[in-house]
Amino acid sequence: MLRASTEAEFAGALPRWGTGIALTLNRVDGTHVGIIYRYGGSVLLCHLAGPFDLRNEPPSPRYFWEKLSLRERRSQILASYIRLILKYNGSAVPYGFGYDGTYFDENGRFSRAKEPGVGLNCATFIMALYQSLKIPLLKEDTWTKRGMSRALLKFARQASLVEQAMRPWPAVQGRG
Repeated sequence: MLRASTEAEFAGALPRWGTGIALTLNRVDGTHVGIIYRYGGSVLLCHLAGPFDLRNEPPSPRYFWEKLSLRERRSQILASYIRLILKYNGSAVPYGFGYDGTYFDENGRFSRAKEPGVGLNCATFIMALYQSLKIPLLKEDTWTKRGMSRALLKFARQASLVEQAMRPWPAVQGRG
């Protein structure tokens, strides 16, 4: 069951090396997710807030969260790996909608930086993190592949129209 908590409640609810998934609503009525974890004595939220904006901060009460049922050793490895990713990639994780393959190497470095158009969003960042450690999070092979959703297609069309409208008009010569 998802629960909202104050920082003290997060600290009391997560075991020594606990991890969880945190969820909140964003400014455009969508959802935003991150990983809540304990490192040392602190409870932290690691999340990809936007393009090249990987954050690690105390979780706010706006987040609802659920503890993951990982063994203590795996949670400890996950927390340490998150710290490596933060160390090497704070401003180097691009934003993208697709998800395919491995994104972080064994040292926590984003390994696909030279591939144009490749990036992660808040949800695929979590998937990439777990996949890099070979920790099963989701059964991706059971997903049905589908095209762009109507909402995303509408957004893409609107963005294209806005881009066209913002282009400068060609210079009109001979008119005063």
